Parts: sequence; structure tokens; C-alpha cells
Amino acid sequence: MGDAPLLLFSALYALCVGLFWKSVSTKQTRHTVGYLLLASVSAGLATSTKLNGVINLFHFLFCAPIFFYWLDRPLRFLKYQTAFIAVAYATFFLLNPFLWPNPYKNSLLMYFSRQVTIERQQERASEYGQALTSIPQRIAMSYNRTLAPAGAYSNFSHVPSVIPIGGLLVLLAVVFAVRTSRKAEQKSNVEVQSFVVWILFWIGITTALNPLDWDHYYLPVVVGFSFMQGYALTVVSEWLFTKLATTLNVVPK
Repeated sequence: MGDAPLLLFSALYALCVGLFWKSVSTKQTRHTVGYLLLASVSAGLATSTKLNGVINLFHFLFCAPIFFYWLDRPLRFLKYQTAFIAVAYATFFLLNPFLWPNPYKNSLLMYFSRQVTIERQQERASEYGQALTSIPQRIAMSYNRTLAPAGAYSNFSHVPSVIPIGGLLVLLAVVFAVRTSRKAEQKSNVEVQSFVVWILFWIGITTALNPLDWDHYYLPVVVGFSFMQGYALTVVSEWLFTKLATTLNVVPK
């Protein structure tokens, strides 16, 4: 039940890795190594809290080649990936004494024992209709719980169900993120793109792998959708404010 610290350390990772990409893209390298170390330590802490935190490592491994190629530094990612993985695993290793006698063997044992536990939980939960055994079933249940207008954990469950405002805001967030990445000054928005990809990783992977219809398993999805909805509301609010200021001939301070 370590979902709260898992999300805390994962959010710290997202913040630090965003600052890292920003530092690299603007060539302000004074704090680049520091941001990378903070991001990797945060990823290690997240994984130490719950094994789901390994999603942060996948995010970095996925983004690094893309961003460095895009920044005209196609081979730089190898150095940073190696450092990131080494520090993240060292953090995870130091916080789990169970691994110390035999890191490789005990890491595998930790993983497979968790899989066995999940299978046993699914067997017991199936009696109450709470086992999610297929990806389509998991996607449908995740939508019904977190994004549907009347979802139990929807941020807009109080809004009339005929207005799917939660889903519309998520779609707007994706549109805004894609539009931002296509701008001429896209390198100045690299941290936004990294953050959006991180959210999509969390939503996609946790939804696809969610084994049980239990409340706390939806926390990462709810947090991810909340960030995206907040991002969309921010962009829309700024656009409305600018239009209103222009109409009223008011120059904002």
C-alpha cells in the first residue's frame, strides 16, 4: 500500500528529469549532472517503494535517445542512460538488504514472488468479480472508474453526465502537447513534452497491467489524468485571458 510515496517520488523524478532536459536543450550545463542524479535517485526511491516505480526507468530509456537525437546529439544518450541506470539501481539496491547477498538472483526472486502474489490475489478476488484478467477489461474498467462522467474517481463526477468534460480536457491536453512540439521554439518546451510522455507512460502501463479492481490501483491513473486536465485548463485559461485583455485593450502586467 505504498502508493502515496510511489507517486511522490515519481513526481519528483518527473520534475528533475524535466529540468535535466531543459538544461541540456538550452546548453546551460551548470546543473545538468545534479538534475540527472536527482532524477535517478528519485526513480530508485520510487522503485524501492513499489516495483511499479520501474516505469520511470522505462520513461527515461525511451525518451533519452529521442531527445538527444532531436537535439543533434545522437550518441550522448548512452552516457547519460548508463549513469541514470547505475544510480537508480544503486539507490534501489541500498534500500533493499534482501538483494545484498546475491543481487541478480534475489532481484529475479523479488520479481517472480510478486507475480505469484498477484496471481493468488486474482484468484481470491475473482470470487467477488474484482479480478481483471484481460487488457480490454482493464482499459474499460479504468475508464469507468477514472474518466467516465459518472466515474467513482472522476474529477468531474459532479458535472452532469451529458458533458464528458474530463475526457475532453484530456484530449485537449494531448492536442496542446502535440501542437507545442511542432512549434519552431520547440526546444524550449522539451520539459513539457517529457512530462506529457511520462504521464502517458504511467496511465498506459498501469492501466494495461492493473490486475485487480481495487481502489488504490487507480491512483496513478487519477493523478495522470489530473495533471493532463490541469494542463489543458491552464492553456485554455491563458488563451481566454489573452483574448479578453486584447478585447478590452488591457496590457497585462
